[in-house]
Amino acid sequence: MRQSRDGDWEGVARKVEAIDQLVEGMAEDQSAFNHIERKAHDAAAKSSKRHAHLVRVIAELTALLGDR
Repeated sequence: MRQSRDGDWEGVARKVEAIDQLVEGMAEDQSAFNHIERKAHDAAAKSSKRHAHLVRVIAELTALLGDR
């Protein structure tokens, strides 16, 4: 760091650029993760609805078969 205080501003600029790139990459990673979480949530909601429908259909079938 002492060298930077003595005027190695190009070195400082390179480190700032590296930090910017890493932060940008982390933001992209977080965005991808959020997308995966949304897809998982949507799939879980669809699955729950289908399960409820399946339970109703099985109950209706059981009622039909019970009438015989």
